[in-house]
Amino acid sequence: MGKKLRNILTIVLAAMGIFVAALCFNSTKVSAAAYTSNDLISSAQIINQDKNYSYSSTVGVQYNWDTTGTDISLKDGDTLTMELPEQLRAKSDAGVPFDITDDDGHVIGSAVVNSDNTVTVTFNENVETYHDVSGSITIGNGIGVSDSALAGNNEVEFPTMNGNQTSNMNVIPSENNISKKGVMSTDENGDHIITWTILANRQELDLKNMNVYEDVTQRDPEEYLEYVQGSVIVNKAHWTSNTSYKKDELVDSSNYTLTENSNGFHINIPDSANQMYAITIQTKIPADKATDGETVFKNQAQITWGKPGTDGETPRESASGSVTSDITGDNSGSGSGNVKGNVVLTKISDDSEYSLEGAVYDLYEVGNDVAIKTGLTTDADGKISISNLAPGEYYFKETTPPSGFQLNSNEIPFTITGDTTTPIQLTGRDDPISEPLGSILIQKLDLETGHKLNGAEFEITQTSGNEVGKTWTTTADDNGLYHVSDLPYGTYTIQETKAPDGYILDSSIREFTISAENPNPGLFTFDNDKETGTDPDFSASIKNLIPTN
Repeated sequence: MGKKLRNILTIVLAAMGIFVAALCFNSTKVSAAAYTSNDLISSAQIINQDKNYSYSSTVGVQYNWDTTGTDISLKDGDTLTMELPEQLRAKSDAGVPFDITDDDGHVIGSAVVNSDNTVTVTFNENVETYHDVSGSITIGNGIGVSDSALAGNNEVEFPTMNGNQTSNMNVIPSENNISKKGVMSTDENGDHIITWTILANRQELDLKNMNVYEDVTQRDPEEYLEYVQGSVIVNKAHWTSNTSYKKDELVDSSNYTLTENSNGFHINIPDSANQMYAITIQTKIPADKATDGETVFKNQAQITWGKPGTDGETPRESASGSVTSDITGDNSGSGSGNVKGNVVLTKISDDSEYSLEGAVYDLYEVGNDVAIKTGLTTDADGKISISNLAPGEYYFKETTPPSGFQLNSNEIPFTITGDTTTPIQLTGRDDPISEPLGSILIQKLDLETGHKLNGAEFEITQTSGNEVGKTWTTTADDNGLYHVSDLPYGTYTIQETKAPDGYILDSSIREFTISAENPNPGLFTFDNDKETGTDPDFSASIKNLIPTN
């Protein structure tokens, strides 16, 4: 083979290696999961179903979500998207994200009402703290009545994991001739402003001699609003649907009369006919109030038309508008669940208490004979650390001892309660191979609840062997586990000598044997009943009675 050909083959093989490596790298990347209402929404409804809505109304909606009973474990970046029912729509003031928080106020995600008539929740890394997590999303701002809603009662169906759920929504077309709406922003100088839009002659009636009045001091007792003279713009407009309008051409100033002062304006359109008008103005607002999340800015506009009647009154309507500095409005979200737990197992030498590196354990969930984690090896500090365990009962079991030590086959049980992330501290002990010694493990449980108890005391007595009659005593660690080690080969009895406070002594006697073939005969469980018990119709207190002579 020529040198040139070898060089070409080398380049080709190198390129293939890079390509394969890239494929392997990409295969390990885990994509975020995208869930829908059918996966996680347990219930959904319109909050106020007794209210009459117009096509411009805001509709409050609540979603409840839950992973309990599913195989879903939410991760950072996972999304939950709910499509709004056809009778609902995202309003123009939607699109502002709001937080989803847990019971402690930690943000576990954010939600937003989208312009495509969906609501999306995006979870962050904090949600991974929880197992069987559930919560609610309340949307009081950003959802309105869509064009698909009919005048009268509408049955609005929300898809959920439990099937469609129906809410009632009664729609009454608006008969108002004027309405007003404001949007907060900043101008070219960075000043905080509200742009107000007044729709005049909404019903497109044949109105003559129409007058529109604006006084920003109306309904503004704190005088937060400062009218911007010269900001008035008048457009013709028309409806494109029950809920949407479009601005048309700018109205020439020769077709109306505008009078302004420091508090507002007066517009007279003599020949308004059946034309709807969109009139926009601006007001400045204080910067501190624009961002405090509490202040609500309000004002009022009026419309009159025609000539005074026999009573001397001209037909008149008014419309109020309001804008809040809390951009999320009444939108909120919550979520919480059982906290995932952590555990640390420390391996030590039974005769010298120093830590042991290289011990190998498997981790089991009680009731499952297949290990959920295998090959867990103690580090240089003799520790194995496991995090993000769902609430439940677990145990470690040693599969390979450190070099120079006996295998300790005793199970080391522990409980993840779902109440705390503070790591559970466990200890495993091994005896050197050269010593004819063994060990046992005792756990103390509440007879009714199964909760582990500390505070008991036990006496272990050798009944056959080289040290007959010798006794060993023990007390519990913080996890209700009692380690008894350095037991020479022989046969023993275990008896409880002191019960935990508030519990009845377990007087049973257990027997076991330590031998070369079985240096770790197992985990011994003692159950205690409480001294006092109750039921709805009867109560009793049981006490240990000591006979007197």
